[in-house]
Amino acid sequence: MIDPQQNARVTVSEIAQLAGVSVSAVSNWRKRYADFPVPVEGTAAGDFFALNDVLVWLERRGKKVRAPKPVGLNELLWGVANALRDVGEANESLLLAMLQVLTLWRSSIKLNARAVSEEPSLWSGLRAASEDQLPVAWRHAVESLPVGDNPAVREVLSAPSVSWRAVRQVLVAVDRLANEGMREATARVFGEAVSLVIAQMQDSQAIRVFGSSTPRSLTSLIVQLLSPVRGIVYDPAAGHAMALAEAAREASEDIQLVGQEIAEYSWRVGVLHLALCGFEATLNRGDTLLHDAFRGRVADRIILDPPFNTRLTSTDIVFDPRWKYGTSNVADWMWAQHLLHHLAPNGVGVMVVPIASLSRSGRDAMIRARLVEAGELDAVIALPPGLVAGVNVFTALLLFDRTRAAKRGDVLFVDARQLGMSRRGLTNELTP
Repeated sequence: MIDPQQNARVTVSEIAQLAGVSVSAVSNWRKRYADFPVPVEGTAAGDFFALNDVLVWLERRGKKVRAPKPVGLNELLWGVANALRDVGEANESLLLAMLQVLTLWRSSIKLNARAVSEEPSLWSGLRAASEDQLPVAWRHAVESLPVGDNPAVREVLSAPSVSWRAVRQVLVAVDRLANEGMREATARVFGEAVSLVIAQMQDSQAIRVFGSSTPRSLTSLIVQLLSPVRGIVYDPAAGHAMALAEAAREASEDIQLVGQEIAEYSWRVGVLHLALCGFEATLNRGDTLLHDAFRGRVADRIILDPPFNTRLTSTDIVFDPRWKYGTSNVADWMWAQHLLHHLAPNGVGVMVVPIASLSRSGRDAMIRARLVEAGELDAVIALPPGLVAGVNVFTALLLFDRTRAAKRGDVLFVDARQLGMSRRGLTNELTP
C-alpha cells in the first residue's frame, strides 16, 4: 500500500512491489549497493524509506517501476491495524488503539478546516513528536478536540490502549491515509470503512477470544426487521455498536442513538466507532439488567443481542417494574422483559436468543406463557448454528411489533436453520 504523496514512506516489501521483485532481492540490493537509500526511520516492524529517494534510485539503476495499484480506504485502514500486529501488541488493544489514533487524525482534519489562519495542526504536533515527547503531544491533542458535546469520546482518548512505541508505529501507518482522497472522504464513506474493518477484525480468531460478535448479515437482517428505522434507537447490549451504526445508516430521517454496554473495552470501541461514523450517540457503560441507565425512557426501535444464558442470583433479582411477567435465574427472558419495558407503544424490537430458551421449563416457561398470552410476541425466526462467533449453538430471533393490531395468540414461526453459508469451516453468515 503506497501513498502517492511526495513525502510518503515505504517499507522493504513495498519497494519489492514497486520493482516487481522479491523482498529478498531488495535486501540484497541494500547489501550490494552503497548508494541504496538510507532508511528515514527504523521501527520494531522494520525500516521505512522515503518514496522519492527509492524512485530516484530505481530509475538510476535502470529498474522498471510498476505503477502502484489503487488502494481503497478499507485496505488502508486494515494496514493501520496491521501496524500494531507488527509491534506485537496485545490483540485486545489492537482495535481500540487504531480507533484512538484515527479519531485524533479525523479531528485534526476538522480543526484545520475551521482554522482561519495557518498554524501547526493537531496532527502535525503528534507526528513530529519523538517517543519521549508523545505523552505530552497526545494530551495536548486530546484537549484540543472539538468533542465538548460528547465527553465519552474525550474519556476514551485520555490514554492510548497500547505502548507509546506502538503509538509511534500507528502514527506512521495513519500517515498513509493523508492523501487528498482519503482526507476528503465523507463521514459516511469513512464510517462504513471503519465498520467493515472492525467486522473483519471481529471475524479473526485473535479478536474472537475477547467476546462474541454478531455477524454482519444477521445485523443487517435485524435492522431490516425494524424498518422503518426512526425515533429513538436503543441497544441495551451494544458491544462495539455495530448494530447502532447499521441502524443509523438505514434511517431515512434523523434518529437518536442510545445504548449501554457492560464490558469496558467494548464500550470504548463502541464510543469511538460511532464518533468516527459521524453519528451522535449516548453510549452508557454498566450492567444493563442490574443498573438500567435507560430507566424511565422508551424507545421506538430496540436491537438486542445479549450474552446467552447468564446466571442471576436471588440477590441480583430485586423488585423492578421491568419484571412484569416474572423473574428467573437465567437472564434470557429477563432481557426480553427489559426490551418490552422500554418499547414504545408503537415500537418494534428484535432480540437474539439461544433456541434452547424457547423450550426451557420452570420459571422461563411461565414467563413465556404470560408474554404470549399478553400478545407481546409476534414472530420467532430459527437461525442456523454458529452465527454468533464462539457460540456454536442454534439461535433464534424474537420479534416484538407493537405497530400490529388484533394480534393476540397470533405468532409467526419461521424455520431458517438451513439458510446458513459456510465460511472457513464455520456456518457464520446468512445467505442473501
